[in-house]
Amino acid sequence: MKERNEEELLKLIFENLGVGIFLLDANSKTVLCNEETVKMYRCSRNEYEKHYSDGHAARESGIVRHCISDLVVEQKREVSGWNQIVGADGTSQLYYYQNKPIFDENGQVKYVLGMAQTREQIESSFHDSVSSLENFNRTYLVPELKPKVIYESKQMKEIVQHLQRVSNTNANVLLFGETGVGKDVMANFIHDHSAYRDNTMVTVNCAAIPPNLFEAEFFGYEKGSFTGANKMHIGLIESANNSTLFLDEIDSMPLEQQGKLLQVLETKSIRRIGSNQPIQTNFRLIAATNKNLMQMVNEGKFRIDLYYRLNIVSATIPPLRQRKEDIRPLVKHFLEQICTSYGLQKEFSEKVYQQMENYDWPGNIRELRNTVERTVICSERSAKVLNYVYLATDNNIEPESNDTESQESKEVSVRYDFGEQKCASLKEQMSNYEKQIIEEALKTYGSPTKAAAALGVSLSSISRKMSQYHIEK
Repeated sequence: MKERNEEELLKLIFENLGVGIFLLDANSKTVLCNEETVKMYRCSRNEYEKHYSDGHAARESGIVRHCISDLVVEQKREVSGWNQIVGADGTSQLYYYQNKPIFDENGQVKYVLGMAQTREQIESSFHDSVSSLENFNRTYLVPELKPKVIYESKQMKEIVQHLQRVSNTNANVLLFGETGVGKDVMANFIHDHSAYRDNTMVTVNCAAIPPNLFEAEFFGYEKGSFTGANKMHIGLIESANNSTLFLDEIDSMPLEQQGKLLQVLETKSIRRIGSNQPIQTNFRLIAATNKNLMQMVNEGKFRIDLYYRLNIVSATIPPLRQRKEDIRPLVKHFLEQICTSYGLQKEFSEKVYQQMENYDWPGNIRELRNTVERTVICSERSAKVLNYVYLATDNNIEPESNDTESQESKEVSVRYDFGEQKCASLKEQMSNYEKQIIEEALKTYGSPTKAAAALGVSLSSISRKMSQYHIEK
């Protein structure tokens, strides 16, 4: 009787907290939730269980912008942040999520316990902390999960100042730069300093959308407009209303789709598939590319009218090799971020910083971050000060302290020992090492394209290095 009373009391508390409370399994499926959670989706309990209880399916269908519980399971820690929900009635609402892991006896995440509130609920509950909401409203994920603009170089300072000046306008922005230089970070920077910063920026990788799905994804569709359209779907452009639409890899958009995007920019309206009713849109467009768009225009691969429509304000983000001053602060930022994520305390020696500052970084900031993470997780857990850099090789194994000649030979393809100078100069060491990595990748994967993908760099970078080091194809 007592257990039953306690269960009823807990249920009573559960249903009267006034905020969405839910329990998910490790696959982001709802185990149980209160009525406030169901109300967030503006549907009945049966509809929720049928259409909205699977977090992954909800994200893929555009009902929610993010599946935050995945981060909880992956990082094994509490994650908080903003998320957008599109309800059954087609309207969207931002909620602030606080998700906490519940572990099993083996230390694995078994459940995710979550709470979700609107801004109004937060203001009502925490009147004295309303001033802190400015930080909450700048992003629908927690700040530390959002890339920051880290720089010390004069080039980046000028670019940041330039973009900050134009951020509060509604002008389209076109960002140029090699793969991995941080074009997405700069897009977030522009959005966060714009009048739209309180709303969610919608990010789209144009290369990831098949041409036959372009209209459905960008413009949305009405229920019953085609086979499989079981309910109304809001498109990406409509989702970006009163916000920022970031189109990454705009060069990958086929010509036919470019014309449709141009029409949207000119008319400021869209039509969902299956509807004749135009929907007015108001969004700020940021596009990014690692290609020479004017060359693509001359080759007939990119519309010149769209190019000029996009290129109202432009900025070229320089590669990391041209702004060496940014390497050290970036490494320190990534090291702190990664050590926090893994629950470790690590430092890099001065020799490591110097080696990183002298490396070419063909994969730019993305390669730099991956290298920092690889170096942290491949080092001895007990080591506090790290003296080795683990570059992108297939077999990152730290040798024993009593290295034999054969082990030292193997070391070249594994990592670099900063305790010994094996060549005439630091530059020569890095050149020899880089050449060996590329040769090994080409031997293993059979082609420059596959080798570039395996090493996380562009094909043009591999081709340039092959020419530099006289490597045969």
